[in-house]
Amino acid sequence: MTTTRKDMVLLQIMHAFSQGCGGADLEDAAAEWFHQHYYDWIDTPRKDPRAAGQSLQDAWDTEAKGLLAKFREIGQKAAATGATVTSDALLQSATEVEGGSDCPWCPIVE
Repeated sequence: MTTTRKDMVLLQIMHAFSQGCGGADLEDAAAEWFHQHYYDWIDTPRKDPRAAGQSLQDAWDTEAKGLLAKFREIGQKAAATGATVTSDALLQSATEVEGGSDCPWCPIVE
């Protein structure tokens, strides 16, 4: 089986998110939310004119560093709510970070 570029991007963003979570556990529902929220986003062309119709996957080589920092921030905020990251905490932190970013790639801000 060949690993796709989309899968590699997902692994990188999940790793950055996990770094932000530190030692906090991740409930199954939060892991499912993360996958549902971000997986299709990776290769969906963005509507923001600054993205020029590209998907995040298309722009990953130039955008990865800044976006990975955002995923660490999402993890930190979600883990700050307790020993286990819940889907509610993840939704809240992702909405806060994505909504507060002037980013053509963010899935909520569009």
